[in-house]
Amino acid sequence: MKKLLLTFFFLFFSSSSNGEWQFAYKQSNGYDIYLDFQSVKLHESFVYWNELVNFTQPLAGIMSMLVYMKGDCVELKQKTIQFKYFSKHFGEGFVKLSSSNSKKWVIINKQTVPHATLEQVCKRINIE
Repeated sequence: MKKLLLTFFFLFFSSSSNGEWQFAYKQSNGYDIYLDFQSVKLHESFVYWNELVNFTQPLAGIMSMLVYMKGDCVELKQKTIQFKYFSKHFGEGFVKLSSSNSKKWVIINKQTVPHATLEQVCKRINIE
């Protein structure tokens, strides 16, 4: 199952891009998730990166969301730092900014696409 999931992830991950955004996967709700590998940074043993979510239908006038993430490549956990909301796809038409209320780390199941995403981000900075 894990091999099938990773194959699916890397097939889509490497196939299409829009500027600096690279398609990563489609969520079960139909939202497209993109990664910006140019945004990957290492600071004090944590990795930081941006994910972009394009919604299929407007949500209160919002069509896309930029999510700033923090990850731990050793323990394979992550948390959300900040959200930016936009009126158009691919982060166009800035609407508002908000910080994440969650202080908790999320331990990622090894058989999920978010786990494969974190592994790819960590490989970009050579931490595994």
